Amino acid sequence: MGNYLAYAGTFELKEDRLIHHINVSNVQDWIGASQVRLFTLEGDYLTLSTLPMPAEGNARGILRGKKLNRSKYSVLNAPTAPLH
Repeated sequence: MGNYLAYAGTFELKEDRLIHHINVSNVQDWIGASQVRLFTLEGDYLTLSTLPMPAEGNARGILRGKKLNRSKYSVLNAPTAPLH
């Protein structure tokens, strides 16, 4: 099946950041913590990205979805890309 990451909980928006408050996760250390994602909403496209990760050579995770109808998004890709 490969590697995957799953989490759920509440969230809040602050400027260009989406803050996930983790209630359930397959990463035990994340439960009860918060994860910050940068977000952009351009037309029908929502993009979430992690902050740069210095321990990973400043790579960041990126998730992009396209709006299917009034409220649902479909994930287009989830690459991890280094910052330059």
